Amino acid sequence: DGPVEIGLPAAVTQDPAGNRNLGSNEIVVVFDGIAPQPILTTDQPGITTETSFTVAVDFGEPVDGFELSDLSLSGATASNRQDLGDGRYSFTVTADQDGTVTVGLPAGAATDAAGRASLVATDLAIEVDSQAYAAAITSSEPDPTTNTSFEVEIDFGKEVTGFEASDVVVSGGVAGAVTPQGVGRFTVAISADGDGAVSVSVPNGVVVDSADRPNLPSGVFSIVVDQTAPQPVLSTNAADPARDRFDVASNFGEPVSGFEATDLSVSGGSVGSLTSFGGGLFLASIEPAASGSVTVALAAGVASDLAGNPSTAATDLNVTVEFADPNAIVLEGDGN
Repeated sequence: DGPVEIGLPAAVTQDPAGNRNLGSNEIVVVFDGIAPQPILTTDQPGITTETSFTVAVDFGEPVDGFELSDLSLSGATASNRQDLGDGRYSFTVTADQDGTVTVGLPAGAATDAAGRASLVATDLAIEVDSQAYAAAITSSEPDPTTNTSFEVEIDFGKEVTGFEASDVVVSGGVAGAVTPQGVGRFTVAISADGDGAVSVSVPNGVVVDSADRPNLPSGVFSIVVDQTAPQPVLSTNAADPARDRFDVASNFGEPVSGFEATDLSVSGGSVGSLTSFGGGLFLASIEPAASGSVTVALAAGVASDLAGNPSTAATDLNVTVEFADPNAIVLEGDGN
């Protein structure tokens, strides 16, 4: 497949008078020997509680002629066809009732620019169970948090039996006490291993409802535990000794809030402007008062990270400053 260029070069033939031909113009013909192959997809899991959902079909190239009537449907109807461009379409599938919904697309439903008919698509099968249920996991704990112990709420949305701490899957920690909070609702104590991400989920089949119907798997709840304080580092690229004002970088190593120019303590000078570059990196302009030693200090607690941890104190930065003497006499020789 691809473009084919056809042309006649110059001087490959001649007329009776011996004049050689000029080069011809070129024509380009695109050869397309591959038929469009449609692929059916949906964002729904294999078992869904949704009785109406979106299905997409991608032919892999621009096509003409695709209509909803081309679909082969079992247990459902289709509506709301949308042309997304480049051979991609979406439509809404509505189940007739609980059960298996199958969406198919026979060969010949559309044609590409070369007139080749589309191939058959692999059927898409979804199990619709409007009575199915899965746990919703939430927490009032801020994210990130400085606490290694916190609670999550797990809500199945209906009365269930059989739920225990061992049913909760925790990455980066462990599940503790389970406390019932009402119809299908529980709080679960989570203990994190330490700093880092903690994820909580409930797999399928750990509880049953009043009809002995097992639960579907839940989504994953994630939270970050951060008990590490920002540790600012002061640095400069000033010459040694510095001859004029110089810049000092304050790098906290992570995003922080609350840091201002007045938080810098300067002995032998003052702070001018303070610029934030994001990610906890700041640049301050230091104005020396006179020649000598300038010390820049940063006390603890001047800023806090996203989890609320206050920053530690930075190691003092010392810079030697030598201003040029305005009364100095510069002698210029003739080079001899």
